Amino acid sequence: MQPENPPYRRLRPRLARRDDVSDSTAFISLSPGLVSVFDIPGRRGLSHPEIGRMGMTPQSAWNAAAAGLVASARTKTGVEFLARPAYVALGPDAPRGYEVRGKGATAAAWLAHPRAFSTLRTHFTSVIEPAGELVYFTRDCHELFVFDVGEDEVAAALGANGVVRYSLGFPLLLTCDSAMV
Repeated sequence: MQPENPPYRRLRPRLARRDDVSDSTAFISLSPGLVSVFDIPGRRGLSHPEIGRMGMTPQSAWNAAAAGLVASARTKTGVEFLARPAYVALGPDAPRGYEVRGKGATAAAWLAHPRAFSTLRTHFTSVIEPAGELVYFTRDCHELFVFDVGEDEVAAALGANGVVRYSLGFPLLLTCDSAMV
């Protein structure tokens, strides 16, 4: 008999900086400096043995966590994200964009798997109808902002340290050097 809510159904991905993750934490590398770790309610940063006790590998946990995250935002008409103007959290000089709120996970968790990131990008592209590529920003790998302005404008207003671009489904941190070119 299967439990009603097995642990793998409660898995959620979480975006983290590699330097902030211990070697005992199970993770998937996303891009230089960024990883996806796994959380369940009451436990952050699951270890390899904890993932193994669920009968999973880090790869299968990553996919299950993303599926759970996307499912948590599904409605009868598609996906739903809570959002408010970015200036509410960042002040009146914030670039044009939105702060995204997470449901059951941090908002930045949507960057922690290509399936989730692509879902987020598709949604905001259809809502905002940007002239160019959307730009993402996170100060702490928890909150998330989506902007309809160039990377240089976001970096100038908020600093390059948290500027993220979409790269084939993966988050790519913008470095200070590339922001000023």
